[in-house]
Amino acid sequence: MINATNFIKRFWVVIPVLLIALLGLLYMGLKPAPEAPAAIAAFNFQAPPDLPRYNWSVCENLGVGPVPGVPDSRQRFRLCHNQGWQLLAYCLQPSRPAPSVGTTCSRTNDDTFWCGNGIQNLRLYRLLQTPAPTPTPTRTSTPTSTPSPTPTSPGTAAPPAEAPTRTPRLPSAPSIPRAAQPGGMSVVKGSERIKKGQVQPTATKTPFQPQPITPTPTQLLHPTTEAPPESSPAEFEPTLNFYGIDFRDHKQRVRIQIIPQNKKVNGGKPIVISFIPGHKCNFGDGQACVSSYMAGGESEVTFLTVHSGMGGEGQAYRHAVEGTRETQAGLTLKQVKANLRALAGSEVIISQGKQVYSGFTLVVTSRIPARGLQRYFRSPIEDALAYAASLDSAILNMVAPGQAQLVFETCGWEMPGEPWAPGVSSTTASVYLGVIQAKP
Repeated sequence: MINATNFIKRFWVVIPVLLIALLGLLYMGLKPAPEAPAAIAAFNFQAPPDLPRYNWSVCENLGVGPVPGVPDSRQRFRLCHNQGWQLLAYCLQPSRPAPSVGTTCSRTNDDTFWCGNGIQNLRLYRLLQTPAPTPTPTRTSTPTSTPSPTPTSPGTAAPPAEAPTRTPRLPSAPSIPRAAQPGGMSVVKGSERIKKGQVQPTATKTPFQPQPITPTPTQLLHPTTEAPPESSPAEFEPTLNFYGIDFRDHKQRVRIQIIPQNKKVNGGKPIVISFIPGHKCNFGDGQACVSSYMAGGESEVTFLTVHSGMGGEGQAYRHAVEGTRETQAGLTLKQVKANLRALAGSEVIISQGKQVYSGFTLVVTSRIPARGLQRYFRSPIEDALAYAASLDSAILNMVAPGQAQLVFETCGWEMPGEPWAPGVSSTTASVYLGVIQAKP
């Protein structure tokens, strides 16, 4: 009887607990499931079509912070325009120096801004302000006096109404004709002319061994400490100054020393291209033809044409790449291409007079084959890289946009097994291109 009584007491204690638990389960079942977190919408900012291209300036540095659609924090800036535009932009290349307040920038495409050589590019992510709309004049009923027409003599036409002033358009980049083709003499013919005193070797003392740069007590200058003078891309006025190297100076010799990364090319020994900058470059005069232009209003390209062949300024480079026989290349096309790949990334030291500049890289090398020569030489200088890139995509992948570039070209000789094509001559059967930039 006692056990039954205890059981009944315990039963009435457990029943409320079970009921509370059951009600809790029913409540949880009826409650809607929590919504899944919304996915982050892809950031896609469309710049207005009338956004000005030139005359932007950095008017405020907003510091490092979050940017919509960018996973990491970036340096942010406010850009202003004299027409009333204002926008927010963030840096695309955090490893480069940021533009200072007051720096002039130019829009290079829909949403990217260039603010100078060696400075990081900026990308638009928010439009803050647009120019105020011009008020439309309204007519009033106030009478105005109408001037009487000026009488003209019979047969004399009245002066035409003055046309509205148009906004002047910026000039386009001039087409730079080719001053010379960088071909040269063969070994046999060159040796005969040197014996007769008709030509002197300029780039090398011998046809194959490069002349090293003589050490000087001058401290090496790096491109980051002496950048080229700023020039407005909108005006298309190149400076002919590559990180302190003045290619307008036609008196001091320039030596470009390319140091291979290993012994696969030229036995690892330096390759020297030596010349005096000039407007003309006849074979044997020791000069290089120098041209310069703005690439897409974004960066200055200094373009050098150097002769190869016996006594040519680019002979050491050509020989290192393709070897030398009497009238043709000494290596196979497969070996030549391997040499070009191995040279990419080589350290470059440039001297002018007694000044020596370091901190450069041969970022990419390329070859225009025989089949492309005719079109290449018919194109202006500023189209050379674009045409080379159509044949070799490595140029587009390696050349950093927005940086000053030093490009040189020199000729190659007939390649064993490569068929003849229009544009090929006895001294020119290909063209070698090299692009030099400051180290990142």
